[in-house]
Amino acid sequence: MNVRNDRTVRAPVLLRPVTVRTRHGDTDPDLALEPSLEVNPVLAAALRQQKRMDEAEKALANSIARNPENLYLVRDLGWLFVAEKKNQPALELFDREVSSHPDQLWLCLEAAKAATALGEYERAAGWYDTALVSGRLNEKQTRNALLGLAEARRRQGKIRPALIAYERLLETEPDNRAFRQMAKELQLELDRQE
Repeated sequence: MNVRNDRTVRAPVLLRPVTVRTRHGDTDPDLALEPSLEVNPVLAAALRQQKRMDEAEKALANSIARNPENLYLVRDLGWLFVAEKKNQPALELFDREVSSHPDQLWLCLEAAKAATALGEYERAAGWYDTALVSGRLNEKQTRNALLGLAEARRRQGKIRPALIAYERLLETEPDNRAFRQMAKELQLELDRQE
């Protein structure tokens, strides 16, 4: 005869209570945990820390399937792909979501950073340009986008566009020595090329 004794316990790492079930004669309880929107991102982060990337990917994908409008889950899955060096899935995911949500400029910036991390500088520059052209970035986002754009263009060997980005940064922060120095180095490189 199986007798179930259910009890609810706190599971702070999962951010919610869970049900523990014991069966008659069992000394080890079973954890009855139904994957949910609240749990999967936390679970995915824990699995990622344990280097269990496939399981983390599955947890995030399940959460996105249940709530496709949660762009933070999309961002997390994209960065998981980046960590796994799954370049194509990462870029396709960000392409699709940025195209579907053009008003979400923070996602566009996340996509640009991910593309930079993957060495996809042309895509990164495109996403930075898209965000900057919108004119809706706050001061910090504008600064970060200009820095990212300058770095992407520099790594592509496109010195003039990189220099223009640093000049725009100097307009907002004229006393920034690092920006001034980089603009000077880029100008010297441009002069050597011409």
